[in-house]
Amino acid sequence: AKLKSEQEELDEVIESLKNKVNARDAEIERLTQLLTEGRPLMAARNQCPCCSPQLLDCRLLAKNKQLSEQLEETKQKQHEAMVRAMELAEKNQILEEKRIPSARTPRSDSSKKCCCAENSNKICKLQERLEERILQVERLEQQLTELKKTNANVLSDKLSVDKVLEITLEDKKRLHDRINELTIIEHDLMLEIERLQRTNAIQKSQLAESDARYIELEQAESARATQGSRPSSLRPTLRPSTAKPSTGNTDRWK
Repeated sequence: AKLKSEQEELDEVIESLKNKVNARDAEIERLTQLLTEGRPLMAARNQCPCCSPQLLDCRLLAKNKQLSEQLEETKQKQHEAMVRAMELAEKNQILEEKRIPSARTPRSDSSKKCCCAENSNKICKLQERLEERILQVERLEQQLTELKKTNANVLSDKLSVDKVLEITLEDKKRLHDRINELTIIEHDLMLEIERLQRTNAIQKSQLAESDARYIELEQAESARATQGSRPSSLRPTLRPSTAKPSTGNTDRWK
């Protein structure tokens, strides 16, 4: 009953490991699909942290260790069963050798036969248990080999994901540096545009002032030309009593 219970526990452990391996495969397929569709790597990894390759790797390593310990314990029990079977076989052989047909009474003969039959039954049962243990050890070794392969695949997938993450982070850093560079260039261009706008405003103001002075000069020249072309009868005459026109009046009629 104890061996059967242990066997059931081992079967449950193996089934649990198979379920976890299937969950790991499903998560790897999901992450691969998300990356193929262009989903950001960090978002894909953070979506289901309980199924990340790092945690799954740790769980598989723990299960590998547990199965290794169970395998060693099973081998030890197998060795003990073999030793016990050999001891019983030796005892049975000794009893067989000690049987003396001439000196045996029917009662002692029957007792010895029962003892030999009982020992034979025990040996058969121990041999059956030994065979079961051997099969169990073989199954555990096979499961351990499969788990080692699975662990190697998980490590390989983890390295691939880490490589993709590293490349993505490098690309992100390059883009960030480029954005900073373009931001600096944009800032310099804005300063240059502001400087040119101020210069343009100053030049427009100066040009407007120049145009205004030019118009004033043209108007003054036009007025002088108009006054110079008037008839002599229309020109103002100076009184005889005026000795000399003032400088201001002279400048006015020039």
